[in-house]
Amino acid sequence: MQKLEGSLVENSRGMHAERSRSIPELRFSEYGGKWERIKLGKITLLITGATPSTMNGDYWGGTIRWMNSGELNLKRVYEVENRITEKGLKHSSTKLIPKHSVLIGLAGQGKTRGTVAMNMVELCTNQSIAAILPAENIYNSDFLYHNLDGRYDELRKLSTGEGGRGGLNLQILKSLPINLPTLPEQQKIANFFTAIDQKISQLKRKKTLLEQYKKGVMQKIFSQQIRFKPALSEVEGDDGKEFPDWELRRLGEVFQEFRKASTLNNQYEVLTSSNKGLLLQKDYYGDNRITERENKGFNVIPEGFITYRSRSDNGIFTFNMNNLGLTGVISTYYPVFTAIDGDNKFFVEFLNYHWKIISVFSVGTSQKVFPFTAFNQTILGIPSKEEQTKIANFLSAIDNKIQHTQKQIERAEQWKKGLMQKMFV
Repeated sequence: MQKLEGSLVENSRGMHAERSRSIPELRFSEYGGKWERIKLGKITLLITGATPSTMNGDYWGGTIRWMNSGELNLKRVYEVENRITEKGLKHSSTKLIPKHSVLIGLAGQGKTRGTVAMNMVELCTNQSIAAILPAENIYNSDFLYHNLDGRYDELRKLSTGEGGRGGLNLQILKSLPINLPTLPEQQKIANFFTAIDQKISQLKRKKTLLEQYKKGVMQKIFSQQIRFKPALSEVEGDDGKEFPDWELRRLGEVFQEFRKASTLNNQYEVLTSSNKGLLLQKDYYGDNRITERENKGFNVIPEGFITYRSRSDNGIFTFNMNNLGLTGVISTYYPVFTAIDGDNKFFVEFLNYHWKIISVFSVGTSQKVFPFTAFNQTILGIPSKEEQTKIANFLSAIDNKIQHTQKQIERAEQWKKGLMQKMFV
């Protein structure tokens, strides 16, 4: 990952403020001279798209790709969901965008505004996307893509309006300054960062495949299509026989509640994060702590215990285990419990897999409420403790690979960010 194509050298002149941002701090050794500073509107054409009327069925369902702003997150856009007809193109303000245009999100309170992408196929866009058309005799489109992609925060700050409700527009983008080296240097830089992006994409693909593999294997394990066998060293005299059949048991017989709180103070409420363990009070409120006297109305979750939020706006209930090695304070919305004679690591995966069956006992309309007393009513097939541990260890090994890959992605993205700060001006 860190083997660079060509040699990069530090430019001492580039480290001074006097450089007027015209010489990069880090540069391929075969290139020299200042970069030319010019406004984006002086070197290329910028256009926006539009949305054909959704009330007219003749405009939709054709063969022409039509991209919405949410698809900017694809970054390199090879395919989009929607299609319009020739009639829809003709009778609206949307336009066919040539491939290798640089696309920028113009509007939105979320992360879309300022997001940069590149269309690898010809397509149309909606009105919330600006397209910077190719001008390969002046600039390299991939170079411009990487340049602007690294200026996300800057683009967000340039947005008009107040309270985060503003947006970019063509006039702002046309006035945006761009520093350009010669075309050969642009190509070299573009190829370099494209190679980094490909490595990051490979890691993300690897993580996705691992997650899909885990999901698939869990379906087979919890439906008992896959069964584990005890090792000879684990079960004395067993000679590799199968574990006992899974026993139908009421969850109230499997778990016991750790502590039942009586009052609620939202000041100290701590949420859980899906499949990432418990987020403790300090993660939301700094290093503040409450005393035992003040804590009488709260649940305390020890390491290794399970919890879930018993109220849900979307009807989904997620189970988490405190694996941070610390004890935190959570509100009375979170029952805290542990297996009486079982493996809590197994049960977190098991309960999350069966959450739809378990939450049948939840009540409410706009907000579902699922108390621990209702949780206890569910009857499910439970494997022996030894098989629970086998399953938990197997799934944990996959989780470790997923987490390792995620750390590789984060390191690669951070490395790229640092390089972009030094190689663009």
